[in-house]
Amino acid sequence: MNIRETTSGGVAVLHCQGGLDATSGPIAERIIRAAAEAHAGRVVADLGQVDYLASAGLRVLQVGRNVARAAGGDLKLSSVTEPVKKVLDMTGFTSEFEFFESAEDAVAAFPPIEAKPVEVFTVEGDLDAASAPALQNELIEKVAGGKYQVVLDFSKVVYIASAGFRALQSAWMAARSQGGDVRFANLQPKVEEVFSSLGFMQMYGVYPDLPTAVMSFQDDEAETKPA
Repeated sequence: MNIRETTSGGVAVLHCQGGLDATSGPIAERIIRAAAEAHAGRVVADLGQVDYLASAGLRVLQVGRNVARAAGGDLKLSSVTEPVKKVLDMTGFTSEFEFFESAEDAVAAFPPIEAKPVEVFTVEGDLDAASAPALQNELIEKVAGGKYQVVLDFSKVVYIASAGFRALQSAWMAARSQGGDVRFANLQPKVEEVFSSLGFMQMYGVYPDLPTAVMSFQDDEAETKPA
């Protein structure tokens, strides 16, 4: 099975192709879990090109639905083919999911994402094994307290070690699990070089200044609103 992921209106849309069985099931489950964690449980499985659904595939859909709902969202199904629909009917799974004619209809069925305030946090000094745990705890506390959209001002950070990246990763994952994000602004040249060498420039949202970083969240919200 091939699964291609796109995002629309803050919803992860998984375009599935092929059979969903014991061979493809574990990979599909990991992808659904990751999508649910990154998008607050808002996931659509587009099954328009799935021609076979085995019992292992049923389990994947059930687990994906449970993970999505635990994250505050749901797993919705779209474009379900006749062979797949027959299996769902025969096994009694039809009543456990919402079905839609198209992925666009399924995305539109999710409630709009409410605007959330952006928290700007200035990081100072070296970010190493000594300072990273305190930063990690503070950021995770902010996320737990409802500050899901965070911009870290790195204008006063001149050095970052592996422990610092682990702290940032933990905070980033915590925010993403709530449908938010941790983004970065004002990276100093040496810090930016380390980010780039580790591939984090592509993974994280990195912006040249604070206004641009803050505005990026507002741009995201504008994209999720219906036209």
